[in-house]
Amino acid sequence: MLDRLWTPWRLAYVTEASRPTSECIFCDALKRDEPLVAHRGQRVFVILNKFPYNNGHLMVVPDRHVWPVSPPPEIDLDAWERTIDEIEQRAPERLALIHFGVVEQPRDHLRRLRRQLRVWAQRVRQGMDQDEFVEAARADLEDDIGEAAYYERAAPLWQSYLGLRRYWEKLES
Repeated sequence: MLDRLWTPWRLAYVTEASRPTSECIFCDALKRDEPLVAHRGQRVFVILNKFPYNNGHLMVVPDRHVWPVSPPPEIDLDAWERTIDEIEQRAPERLALIHFGVVEQPRDHLRRLRRQLRVWAQRVRQGMDQDEFVEAARADLEDDIGEAAYYERAAPLWQSYLGLRRYWEKLES
């Protein structure tokens, strides 16, 4: 995936990331009485980052799951196309993508992004249901990058489906 790591002490994080985990690392830390938990309050706890970028990185975490009051973010295909156009016009030498690392071939990456966005949008527009979409998108990711599980940790495919479905429903109404 990446040729080099910026922080060698995070190697354990990179290698552990491929191991199956439960749904929530924070719930796990509370259940295991994790030594990294620095403080437990009434509704939150403070935990040290096990693989920090900076020394002493603390996180204040709710002691229970907080559910969103609204659906996942909207997807606006026109805005995506304009954004891709704008990035292409700037002709960057590389792109730094949060959760995914550095892309050394931005033109190719943006071309593939645009193509895949259009493919996924048409699948939803043509009536593919959520389970079919997730299965097809997962297959696309495996064929392209071979790392669907990593992608899904950062961007769950069901959210892409719901955002695209809402986009088409709003256009039709």
